Amino acid sequence: MSGVQRHSGSLSSHTASAVTAFASSAPGRRPGAREETMKTRRQSAGVAEMRKEYDFSHGIRGKYAARLAAGSRVVVLDPDVARVFPDSKSVNEVLRALAVLFKRRSRRAS
Repeated sequence: MSGVQRHSGSLSSHTASAVTAFASSAPGRRPGAREETMKTRRQSAGVAEMRKEYDFSHGIRGKYAARLAAGSRVVVLDPDVARVFPDSKSVNEVLRALAVLFKRRSRRAS
């Protein structure tokens, strides 16, 4: 048993090794890899152009800002409900009428 030694019931062996210079364990650059692989592309600093179908020429900036700041709520209606009510005035009229009915009903119950 050359190269193998017995020490108190265990075996140990010596392996011949060549001298290796220290080097990084990180792999080198892959062949054909581009340097910008990990870089994210940024949009140009210029202003992006608006699509032609978006026409804000008659828009009014901040038209509803004061109303929203005053505490009103924005409610999105389902399409079938929106077809019944042409504007916010009609929705508010129906909700006020329902509120009166609910108040009457709660008075009778108590």
